[in-house]
Amino acid sequence: MYDFIIYLIEPFYLPFIQRALLLGITIGIVCAVLSCYLVLKGWALIGDALSHSLLPGVLLSHMFGLSIFIGALCAAILSTTLMGVIKRKTKLKEDTIVGIVFSVMFAMGLFLFSVIDTELHITHLLFGNILGIDRNSLLTHLIILVCILAIICLKARDLMLFCFDEKQLTMQGMSIKFHHYLLLFLLSVVLVVSIQAIGVLFVIGLLIIPGMFGYSMTKQFHFMMMYASFFSALTIFIGILVSFYLDVASAPLIIVIQTLFLLLTFALTSRITKNKQI
Repeated sequence: MYDFIIYLIEPFYLPFIQRALLLGITIGIVCAVLSCYLVLKGWALIGDALSHSLLPGVLLSHMFGLSIFIGALCAAILSTTLMGVIKRKTKLKEDTIVGIVFSVMFAMGLFLFSVIDTELHITHLLFGNILGIDRNSLLTHLIILVCILAIICLKARDLMLFCFDEKQLTMQGMSIKFHHYLLLFLLSVVLVVSIQAIGVLFVIGLLIIPGMFGYSMTKQFHFMMMYASFFSALTIFIGILVSFYLDVASAPLIIVIQTLFLLLTFALTSRITKNKQI
């Protein structure tokens, strides 16, 4: 019994697990808050496109000896600009534009990876490596994430109006275009910060699933964010620890756990609704 207890608490004494838990939970909370806006605004596909569009920026920045953060952020800004230009210049629908930009940028990233001699591991870019975060990266990521969360809190009411009622936002003398690009910028920065820990393929899950969970629990927006944040932090905590014990990649396991929790929630809420109707 004593050996089993030691086995359970062993990860909490390991520095890389401590860093992973701190960064993972922080990313989870920020992504959860942002996901509530994305789910209500219907921007899930835009978030998916931006996450995949970071790959060429990461590779080019590494090739020229620049920070991966700078390259990924430039790629995200380029992608959002392209989507805006194509939307203004053509009559294509938004989902079509997003699909075009997503496909081109992701294909460009894979092409660059095949022709550039780089020390970067494609698996780390696609799946993340949260257990490999060092102290310097941890501090940088935490500062940026806290700043993003502070901006969201300061603009919470305006962003909520942008998602719910753009006319009301205009009547109060505020620009729809400004808040459109503000939300895209916040999304881009969160994606860039999260790519090293969660990876290109799975970060979008953290930006969609918690918001869906919160929305399934309540229709009051502030409670929705609370439910989403708690759900995200809890599942990331469980996912990191289980991935350590099973010796598997953390990011895919976190998304699987979140999905299972979400499906269980849907099943329970639908059963409760049926019982009330009876």
